[in-house]
Amino acid sequence: MTLVSVLRPRPVRVLLAALALAIALVFGVPWGLYAWGLSQFGEQRPALPGQLLSTEQQTALWQQMGADGLPAMVMLDPVSYVMSAASQSPPPPSTAVAWRVASSFTRQTLGAEHSVRLHIASTAMAIWLTRHHTLAQLLSQMAATTP
Repeated sequence: MTLVSVLRPRPVRVLLAALALAIALVFGVPWGLYAWGLSQFGEQRPALPGQLLSTEQQTALWQQMGADGLPAMVMLDPVSYVMSAASQSPPPPSTAVAWRVASSFTRQTLGAEHSVRLHIASTAMAIWLTRHHTLAQLLSQMAATTP
């Protein structure tokens, strides 16, 4: 066995390396963009609402948005968010609530210009909100910021 034969890439090794790289990109890039998006806000995060809507008010707002049934939160993560966008499946209604709160916060904090930076930051904030706030808090915040 010569040094050249040891260093020569084998098709199986190349295929496994390419597969490992693809998996790392599929999972690593969304989490990297999420971290970068949140970093655009520094330590600032949306304040919790001063007062929560009643259960009846939450349900009414939920239904006004076109959602069926009782309000229910679906916690997002960057990978599932990207996968759902890629599959073009409709997001859960709680995502729309988080998006509205995140979008309002992003405009107030980072400005209103339209850019990829603000879109990534707002998406990261929407994901963060579903992981750190309850749906009652998000619905109440949405109601407080919607004219």
